[in-house]
Amino acid sequence: MMFAHSAADRPLRLVVLSFEGPDPYAQVGGLGVRVSGLVRAAAEMGIETHLIFIGDPDAPPRQAYADGRLVLHRWCQWISRYHPAGVYDGERGKVQDFAAGVPPFVASLVREAIVEGRDAVVLAEEWQTAEALCRVVDLLGAEGAARRARFVWNCNHPMCLDKVDWDRLRERALITTVSRYMHGRLREVGIDATVIPNGIPASMLMPAPQEQVEALGDLLSDRISLVKVGRWDPDKAWLQAVEAVALLKEAGAPARLLMRGGREPHGAEVLRRCRDLGLSVRDVTLGGQGVDALLGGFAAGRGADVLNLRFPLTEDFKRLVFRAGDAVLANSSMEPFGLVGLEAMAAGGVAVVGSTGEDYANHENVLRVVRGTSAELAGVIATLAGDSDLERRLRTAGPAAACRYTWERVLATAFLPTVRPIADSAGLTS
Repeated sequence: MMFAHSAADRPLRLVVLSFEGPDPYAQVGGLGVRVSGLVRAAAEMGIETHLIFIGDPDAPPRQAYADGRLVLHRWCQWISRYHPAGVYDGERGKVQDFAAGVPPFVASLVREAIVEGRDAVVLAEEWQTAEALCRVVDLLGAEGAARRARFVWNCNHPMCLDKVDWDRLRERALITTVSRYMHGRLREVGIDATVIPNGIPASMLMPAPQEQVEALGDLLSDRISLVKVGRWDPDKAWLQAVEAVALLKEAGAPARLLMRGGREPHGAEVLRRCRDLGLSVRDVTLGGQGVDALLGGFAAGRGADVLNLRFPLTEDFKRLVFRAGDAVLANSSMEPFGLVGLEAMAAGGVAVVGSTGEDYANHENVLRVVRGTSAELAGVIATLAGDSDLERRLRTAGPAAACRYTWERVLATAFLPTVRPIADSAGLTS
């Protein structure tokens, strides 16, 4: 299947298939953040966008936003009611139901767009949606409509590599991925994927209000304050982070770790390791809404070595915490892209990243750990704490680099030109 640039500026209907999405029920890691930001930005650009995802079982099956340009379709709700722990609870049944029910619906959206003279792009995310996408193409191909739309499947993580029928998929879709690292991993299974990076909302570049930054900075000023956000996954190097905090404490440079994990079982191991190292841990919850509640929660727990944040980090909270903290630890041992590091840079924070995936990172805008040891990480943090010029340079360079990765820019310069179809004098080219 060949893809080309469109010579005509025709209206576009974008249909996105993903297990994760904007509902708290459907957000586990970077995929939920990616998809939520992508569809919102596309709608704000004037693209009619449909997101089909495994949403909250108690939310409306269909909701429209942005004057109807963004439509959320929550799938598998009847299964999710029996699996309240989140999007991947009951995953096997949801994958089967998604593959059976989604294709006819998506095919109808594509047909409708074609009849109306619009371009149609179907973007599917991760292995759980691969079979559904293949069936969409087969349904439309049986009636000759498949060549009049474009089909894209995106790989975010190596966990996909042994779960996909690659021959079946590459005959039907353009395969994309999010970084040079992931491109290399896909080459291991014989796939030469197109690299289209992740994006961030342009609003992440808006500075947090200075008075809020100063208020939180004052609360945290008694120690080196580090922030770490991500799934409770060994690949995220949580143990390296808490061991580095213990090493700094032992060396007379006390640090504080503000950490926000997920629902995964590795979280219990991380907390146990904190206590084994003699680090005090305090759960932080919010007694209300807004920044005042956030500051109150941090004030109550500021005496602990580790603050375990037990509340969602909204975009406003992330911009504030990333900016006010001394560093954001995105020090994963295996990172397909590094979305948290990019968000931290956008917010004016100092990102400490690992050695894989972060195509946006260089020696001028981030600090990097290469060997992946707690001693190395502690040394990087100590160096930063003693070099105000270095900190200033990083905080200045971060937003300048991150602005190249807003979703609006990624969609306009990378995604849409890659997948938009072309009409020639003989008809639509396939």
